[in-house]
Amino acid sequence: MDVLLEEECSPSVAVAGAASIGALVLLSGAAGAAFPGINGSIVFQSTRGATAPGCLYGSTSELFVKLTVSPFSVPQLDCTGSTDQHPFVSPDGSEVIFASNRNDGVDFELFTTALSTDGTASGTPVDVSQNLPSGASDDYPSWAPAGPGGQNRIIFQSTRGGGLPELYTEDLNTPGSVAPVFPPSQTQTYSDTEPVYDPSNPDEIAFVRTQGSGKSQIYTYNFVTQSLVNLSAADGDQNSNDSKPDFAPTIDGNGYR
Repeated sequence: MDVLLEEECSPSVAVAGAASIGALVLLSGAAGAAFPGINGSIVFQSTRGATAPGCLYGSTSELFVKLTVSPFSVPQLDCTGSTDQHPFVSPDGSEVIFASNRNDGVDFELFTTALSTDGTASGTPVDVSQNLPSGASDDYPSWAPAGPGGQNRIIFQSTRGGGLPELYTEDLNTPGSVAPVFPPSQTQTYSDTEPVYDPSNPDEIAFVRTQGSGKSQIYTYNFVTQSLVNLSAADGDQNSNDSKPDFAPTIDGNGYR
């Protein structure tokens, strides 16, 4: 089972067939899978011209949906003139969660938007950032795996602790449920960012940790065993910056991913 990440290679750690920066690397990890089911539409952020009727914004980062079946159009999810970024579709495809600075134009909060059966937006976005202090930001949300209609747990990075970004979990159905993944006393000298759940295991995450040296490395963490593993160090490379982890799909005996 593997974790896919983006790595900035140093001259002494070249990846065969890849450029010297921005290479994709596959590391052996503790877990791995993609959400099961049939691939559908793709949600992404873009500065392309507006496609929503009456939307006059085109230079900011808005969210769009790429339909992968006819008519292959690219409908726009929302139109605010603000920056919407880092969308993540729920396990059952019924919602998308994303970060946006639409409330004040500066700080980012998390929003969910319902998706219709054709992958386009359905309804008004809901602000789900609970008790966010002024001047703080939530970003990079990821859904925990769950059955249809049962998704409510998310993980994200936030500066709500008053310093460097830390990881927090939240139950969207329970007010006041935001909680840090690691005790604040353990996160004074580094930042934790870009968390993502293992779609086959709600107790396992991968994320980026940046130490005082400025080097970013990929870690996995298990909520039950409290096992914290530095995957980047496992291959002996201490000179590169690793980022944007995701779990590679694993096919079981029935062909599911």
